[in-house]
Amino acid sequence: MRRAALFIDGSNFYKQCKQYLGTPNVDFTKFRTWIEGRLGLNIVRIYYYNAELPKDSTFYVQQRKFLDALRHLDFMTVRLGVVIKRDDGMEEEKMVDTKIIADMMGFSFSKAYDAIVLVSGDQDLTPGVYYCKNYGCVMYVASFSKDLSSVLARAADFVLEFNKHNMRPLIFRSKGAPPDAEDLPTK
Repeated sequence: MRRAALFIDGSNFYKQCKQYLGTPNVDFTKFRTWIEGRLGLNIVRIYYYNAELPKDSTFYVQQRKFLDALRHLDFMTVRLGVVIKRDDGMEEEKMVDTKIIADMMGFSFSKAYDAIVLVSGDQDLTPGVYYCKNYGCVMYVASFSKDLSSVLARAADFVLEFNKHNMRPLIFRSKGAPPDAEDLPTK
């Protein structure tokens, strides 16, 4: 069984889960186990990447709680970029893709893992995938198919496509939470 790491492009994954599952609340312990089973890997570490929101952001406190919860998982490492305000007033993530690629390259070069699973559909990560393959790392890309760059998919050794049917069981539900309407039995 290949020793592997899971690299999650947090913003990309959040948006995909919200769009296709109706919620971004994925249970990362179940997610890890599910990917291990589907791909026959031993995932020893998850690296979660996102941009830290500014303290004056509406969602700053919510994001902090989420990131703190992730940090308490034994197998999780959180790495953060920043959000900057552009001249036109729009906010933009910076240093997230760079951190993902730099970490993938470093771990591939040092032979820390036999395989990497990149959870993203972002074409900008393609050069990192090629680099890791050049150093003998088996590269998997996992994403919802509608948001998976064809260039990124072609670069990978293997592709795992998410959909609402294979991802729905991985949604985190707190005790006593009502089921989603789709989960209710029909007459």
